[in-house]
Amino acid sequence: MSNKELIRSFFEPELENNGVEDDDSLLLAGIIDSLKMMDLIGYLEKEFEVKIDDDELMPENFDSIDAISTFIREKKAA
Repeated sequence: MSNKELIRSFFEPELENNGVEDDDSLLLAGIIDSLKMMDLIGYLEKEFEVKIDDDELMPENFDSIDAISTFIREKKAA
């Protein structure tokens, strides 16, 4: 599975039920809130073996599947 597919699987079935695409805002679609964000951070750290620092918890890093995928790719490259 690709990074994007793994990230997408975390949000299923909410994405399919709302017709959300990879570049759509998860915040605007109501897919992610503060509790879901904490679950997401834990999932990403475990699944991709990265450490997400508090200063990286910015909306632009987590607003869409594409944004999260790019963020994880850059974290792993660093």
